[in-house]
Amino acid sequence: MELVANVWPIVDQMTGVVQRFLFRAYALDATDQEKALFLTYSLVPTIERHS
Repeated sequence: MELVANVWPIVDQMTGVVQRFLFRAYALDATDQEKALFLTYSLVPTIERHS
């Protein structure tokens, strides 16, 4: 079991300043490739809501 996380900086487009960070952490028992796929594809709807 390993703790993995996604981190998204929220950047002001006018100034380029990071205003805040969004984090989501998971405890996963998987290979490195499986973890990468999970973190890449399982959160697409969440990422699209913040863009």
